Amino acid sequence: MDCLTAIEAGLDFSGEDIELETGEDAVQKLSAIKNGLERLASGSITCESTLDLPSVGIAGAPNAGKSTLLNKLLGRERSIVSGKRKTTRDVLTSVLTLKHCRCVMFDCAGLVPSAENILDELAQGAAVEALRNSSAAVFCVDVSKTDWAEDVSIRELIKPKALIPVATKCDLLSKEMAANRIAELNGLFNVEFLPTSAQTGLGMEQLCDTIDKKLIEQTLGGDYENASGVALTARHKQAVSEAIENLSQAINELKAGNDEVTAMLLRAAIQNISDIAQQHIDEEILEKIFSRFCIGK
Repeated sequence: MDCLTAIEAGLDFSGEDIELETGEDAVQKLSAIKNGLERLASGSITCESTLDLPSVGIAGAPNAGKSTLLNKLLGRERSIVSGKRKTTRDVLTSVLTLKHCRCVMFDCAGLVPSAENILDELAQGAAVEALRNSSAAVFCVDVSKTDWAEDVSIRELIKPKALIPVATKCDLLSKEMAANRIAELNGLFNVEFLPTSAQTGLGMEQLCDTIDKKLIEQTLGGDYENASGVALTARHKQAVSEAIENLSQAINELKAGNDEVTAMLLRAAIQNISDIAQQHIDEEILEKIFSRFCIGK
């Protein structure tokens, strides 16, 4: 907008004694803006609706603390929490906002090595199918238990694209005992478990960061460091792409000394971005011209 203001002021008020920035300065500024938009476009996740968001399931044995963990991550009660086994029967979903993206988190029925009845079989089938289609699964194991044979069998049932092992209920043990149990879990499952407690908040921030990183790695081909931190809808991303094209052409025209064509292309680029927020630019350009330059004085 500043570059366009300077160019249009020079075109419309050429008889006025006003100082304008040089073409070289404008080229540098516009190139920096174009590079920023390119980073935004390449480092974003395109999400048109909740249906397009990556999904992350919370899996584990009955009463492993899955529902409590989900509620803690969401900051509200989405799942019913009970000390009774098999409280959750259906697949419950809610959107979780992370540093670089959003995802659909879901809690499903506790898994068991073998179903006892038709209701358990249907609930387990829905859970396994949802986990198989998920982008990642948070695999919960109750660290306060002493026998994890059931959890070992359950681990074989789930085959997500990415597994995030979590040791739940660490608040029920002393720090030393919890550390020893987690070391046992790491050896038993041959993975690194993240210690957590939905009651005290232990490990919640690290868990969100881990989920975020796993999703970015899948979506952006592992380029987690260059993720923009913005989730763009398909419409937004199209607008950014068009703005980049108009900026590229504007820079070329500016270098060639074609100020009128440059102004036209800059207006198009600004309109591309303004369309996202439905803003109008004509009044803003005039306001900037008269506030920045001493026109008619």
